[in-house]
Amino acid sequence: GDMYTPSVFGVDGVGNEVVGKKAYERLYKTASNDEKDNYKGEVKRLMGTSDKIYIERANKDFFPEEISAEILKSLKNDVLRKYPEISTLAVVITVPAMFETMQNEATKRAGLLAGFPHVVLLQEPIAAAIGHGFDSKNDQNWLIYDFGGGTFDVAVISAKDGILTVLSHYGDNFSGGKDIDELIVDKVIKPKILKSHQIYNFDKNHFFTAFAKLKSIAETAKIELSSYERVAIEIDDLGVKDREGNDVNITFTYTRKELNELISPLVERTLKASRDAIKSSGVSIHNITKIIFVGGTTLIPYVRNRVEEDLGIEADFSVNPLTIVAKGAAVYGLGQRIPSSIIDKFRVPTNANE
Repeated sequence: GDMYTPSVFGVDGVGNEVVGKKAYERLYKTASNDEKDNYKGEVKRLMGTSDKIYIERANKDFFPEEISAEILKSLKNDVLRKYPEISTLAVVITVPAMFETMQNEATKRAGLLAGFPHVVLLQEPIAAAIGHGFDSKNDQNWLIYDFGGGTFDVAVISAKDGILTVLSHYGDNFSGGKDIDELIVDKVIKPKILKSHQIYNFDKNHFFTAFAKLKSIAETAKIELSSYERVAIEIDDLGVKDREGNDVNITFTYTRKELNELISPLVERTLKASRDAIKSSGVSIHNITKIIFVGGTTLIPYVRNRVEEDLGIEADFSVNPLTIVAKGAAVYGLGQRIPSSIIDKFRVPTNANE
């Protein structure tokens, strides 16, 4: 029933594979050293690499596409529970424009492993443009600014002669909302704790569980600061004692202004990438009619205002940035045809004589 499914996979204490919100909460919110070895998030950053992720309870090494496949299976099963008549012969999976051949092939393998015989890949900027109602009949240019949880992508999209084209794109696999959460932990929360408590080797290598909880607290504060000018950050039940044996308990106020100053260098990097994308597209910035925001990080007022003011292009906020890519993929899927060879192979006989 939620609007989206967090891309987290893991195995619980009795061996059940867990995907989505419950897995996300076990990894970040109720984290323990045990859960650290049994849940994995942000796998998109590893697609196309030879990295393996060991899940202790499964006693198995997973390739990134195998974990991605488990997430896709979960999404498919969610659909079939509600709409059992839906065909799952084919799937549209969106990928960043910056994904190269190896990453795209790994994504396609994930779709096949998830049980979809026909996999169609669609670049996320194109999906966002379609989801926003980009009319390919009229020649125009848009900037797609995609600041998600794990990655950043920017692309210039053109419609000319009825064809949508990515003219240029820049991306960073390691700039996203999760990086902002880590900044809040490292630059704000951790120094506050160490100012009042002496703790030896207080870092995520020695206190993984505590830092996973702090990351969740940072994320909540970040989200609340999109609506409020200041929030109270309360640290308790961290499971950490200082050198005197006292529990770590602190409360302090954090403001939107402080958050803006903290993330300013990160936003500036995205703006530089946006200017580079516009320059390499060959399109004058004056001929780009609008900015379309994608990803949860673009809900931060400072990000929206800074991008619009710095680039001098009007931003359109009319479509939810969390679902615009999925909406575009759905619309794109309406125009796709499943190869007859696949339809024939999986055709279900209507009677015993067929």
